[in-house]
Amino acid sequence: MPAGRGRECEICGWQRVFNKRLAINVKGFSSDHIAELFSQFGKWFLTSVGAHKAALTINIHYRFFAVLDSNWSAAPSYEQLLQHFGAAGLRKAESPMRFLTETGVVSIDVQLRDQHTENRRLAAILSEFSSGWSAQLLNEYISALKAKMEQGHTDLRSVRLAARAAVNLLKNAQLKLEELPTQKSLESFWRSSPGQVAAVAGFIGHLNRRHRLELQMKPDARWLSVTVRPCHLPSPAKPRHRVHSNLSEHQI
Repeated sequence: MPAGRGRECEICGWQRVFNKRLAINVKGFSSDHIAELFSQFGKWFLTSVGAHKAALTINIHYRFFAVLDSNWSAAPSYEQLLQHFGAAGLRKAESPMRFLTETGVVSIDVQLRDQHTENRRLAAILSEFSSGWSAQLLNEYISALKAKMEQGHTDLRSVRLAARAAVNLLKNAQLKLEELPTQKSLESFWRSSPGQVAAVAGFIGHLNRRHRLELQMKPDARWLSVTVRPCHLPSPAKPRHRVHSNLSEHQI
């Protein structure tokens, strides 16, 4: 038993600190329901990680439950949590979320979580053109894609990938006001981003229909094979030819 602790062992000391902090935190909630929920979390957390870690981190987890207290005064649904914290925020609240799911208070909807993540990624892509002519062209295309998605002809991930390719093309083209991509600017994009040839085809088709263009949607196989080459390999060594002597073997 370490000096200075009297008859109290180290684990008992940390548990006493934990119990004190838990009791103080419980009094900080306005909702009795959240106060009880946090008290249950404290017992679960103590068992899960031990007295030492629980005492050191219980105040951090109080913040998560304080948000529940101020926004809902009760345990919210997973959808409400996702809307407020986002998928990344819920990952940071790993211990509270484990407690809520293991005790059946909250049920995680994986499909909803993935959809939220895709929406966030799509929003980040669209924010790369917040205004201007390129933004207008992009938003027209995204509106058309979302209409297809509502009809069940595509999904959110495909919309996000198509948006990424469209943004990259518009950046490469550097369009002025009311200017549209040309076959030359499209071929420049194909050369710089051969991996997005297929992904950008939908945007080219949209531009052709919407703005009466006649852009080639995809390069022909011959053009692509000439343009896109693997890394340069050293030329094979020329075969060494044997120098024939005029002397026969028996003369040497």
